[in-house]
Amino acid sequence: MIVYYRDRHVQVTSEALHVGESRIPLARLQYVWHREGVAEPAVRLRRTQRGVIGFALIVGALLALIGVLYVFAGVVGQAAGAGRVLLPLAGVVALIGFAGPLLEMALHRVDHSVDQGHQVHEICAVIDGVERRLIRIADTHRFGKIYRALERALEDTEGGALEAAEFAQGSEDGT
Repeated sequence: MIVYYRDRHVQVTSEALHVGESRIPLARLQYVWHREGVAEPAVRLRRTQRGVIGFALIVGALLALIGVLYVFAGVVGQAAGAGRVLLPLAGVVALIGFAGPLLEMALHRVDHSVDQGHQVHEICAVIDGVERRLIRIADTHRFGKIYRALERALEDTEGGALEAAEFAQGSEDGT
């Protein structure tokens, strides 16, 4: 038995597709395709989160720039007032020091959100003459791995050429 894909909830092998507790032998999959499902509010919220993070990054950069300009203006205008210069300078240095980790967390969140995508994907099949939705996933990257693994498993089984042709014709967008 060859394992093409495995995670906590889905396993694709050369013999069967395991989704949760259910096991579907590949020989029972008569026709397989994928489609985009209706996105839930949590999935649509990812786009909004990316916008909010981007806005916060721009505002943070502008505030840091204003702080640096304030310090330089203080240095040029009041050369004798060391206290008036050092206190804002210490504040700007502290903000810049904290900006690195905060920026890293924000950019990681944006990367993770982009990897997951903003759509819901479904893998469907005809099993014993009945159309069934096998998997519904809101993570685009994970969907691609599972779908490709299922495609390879079907191609490697007996009569794989016929199933591969049905696989290619089965997607809504022709890919």
